[in-house]
Formats: sequence, C-alpha cells, structure tokens
Amino acid sequence: MNITRINLTKPRNEEWYQFFAEFKRLALEHGVEELHIEVLFIRFLALLEDADTVLEQTRASELTAKIQKLDSERDKVFNGLRAMIKAFKSHFDPEKVEAATRLFILLKLYGYLSSKGYSHETAGLYNFIEDLKDKYAADINTLGIGDIVLKLEEINNEFGDVIMQRNEQQSTKTDLKMKDVRKELNTCYNEIINYLESYMTVNPGHGFEPFIKKLNTNIERYKNLLSRRKGRKAGNKTENSEADTMLDTLINAEKVAVIEQNGQIANQNQPHWTPIPPRDNDKPFEK
Repeated sequence: MNITRINLTKPRNEEWYQFFAEFKRLALEHGVEELHIEVLFIRFLALLEDADTVLEQTRASELTAKIQKLDSERDKVFNGLRAMIKAFKSHFDPEKVEAATRLFILLKLYGYLSSKGYSHETAGLYNFIEDLKDKYAADINTLGIGDIVLKLEEINNEFGDVIMQRNEQQSTKTDLKMKDVRKELNTCYNEIINYLESYMTVNPGHGFEPFIKKLNTNIERYKNLLSRRKGRKAGNKTENSEADTMLDTLINAEKVAVIEQNGQIANQNQPHWTPIPPRDNDKPFEK
C-alpha cells in the first residue's frame, strides 16, 4: 500500500499546521512504536512545537489589527454618547435637562477617555460604565440611552479580552521564522513517509494498512481543498479576463461611433489635427 503524496508548500499556515497535528494524532493512535518511527517522531514533535510557537506570533499580529478596530469602534460609541448627553442639556423637558446635566458632570470628571492610551481608556471606561449603571441608572433611563451604554460596555469588554489574548501570545517571543520551520517540518515528515514505505517493502506483513488508509483519506481531503481553491482562482481570473475584453469592445465601439459621427476615417496612422492656412496677420513684420 502506497502513501499518497501532497505538496506541503501549498497549504496556508493554519492548514499546514492542522495537517501535521492530524498526522500526529493518527501516529499516536496507531502507535509510534508499532510504526517503528520513534526516533524520527521525537524530532517531528519538536518541530511541530516550533510551528505552534511561530503561529502564536502570527496570531498575535492578527489580534493587533482587531484591537485597533475595536478601539476605533468604542471611541465612536463613547464620543456619540458624550454628544448625545450634551445635546440633552438643551432639551425642552426640564427633567431631561437635569439628568443630562448630572451625566455631563460625570463625563467631565472622567475626561476625554477616547484620547487616552489603551490601558487607561479601558480601565476608565469600565469605571465610567459601572457608575452609569449604578449611581446614574435613573438618569440613563430618563434619557433613554441605556442601549448605547450597553453597547459601549460590550465593546470595551471585548477589547480587554483581546488585549489579554495578545499579551499571552506575545509572552512566548521567538526568533523562529515560519519559512524555515515549514521547510524543516516538511523534510522531517517526508523522511517518516519514506521510511514507512521502505519498511513496508521489506516487511510485507507490517500491519500498517489501517494507519495508511486513514492517512491517505486525510491527504486526499487536503488535496481536494487545494484543488477547489485553485479552481476558484482560475475562475476569477477568467471572469476578469472576459470583463476586460467586454470593456475593450465597448470602448472601441464608442470610438468608432464618435469617429463616424464626425465624418472621419478610422485610421490611427492619420494625424488627429487639420493644418490651418496662415492668416494675413500671421505674416512676419516688415523691417
């Protein structure tokens, strides 16, 4: 029984890592000792751990973009809440004016939190929201802005959670490079596969069939994933090409129509200007 081959340079980082994580599970499930790959598998596990470490750094970078987006969203909600409370100070209803005045004093106490640093703003908003929900709950109800307060709390809590995730991931700093780790782990995996195939050739009664069958099924699944992605890219390229062709056709048709309307001959080699005969006043001055 042959092991299906797969080009391990094609999968994306997360897919590539997941493939090896599943290979690890299959090997442990069948028994590394029974597969006679103990030494190679120790090296494989070490490289897989390196890959996980590098991926954590990648995820931390992705979280940075999410943090920036959440910060922008909560600033928008906070500034909107501030503007709304200020506007209520000019309301015709005296009860609303009083409620808005009390809330605006609280706002001035906390200051422009949206202009503070991440930690200062997160902690400040947490305390500000707690005050709104506790001491100023009646005023919030009077103005009917409870939904805005809840939205601000939701975004601020999510922001704090994502910050903690990123800090945890950044705590495992590494100088490892994904390109190098992928190359080494791919090589180690191929060495294991080559060894298994050589062992099966020399030992016909190896009993590896259940493991190889599951492994091949898994490999085919990933190959199909890559094939579908390649097909989608090719389809998008064809659609773009057809769209460009249609656009060129429309542009050329429009040019022909303009040329025919002006009674000109469509000849790109002809000059697009008509010489104007000299006028009398174009003659040089006589000395």
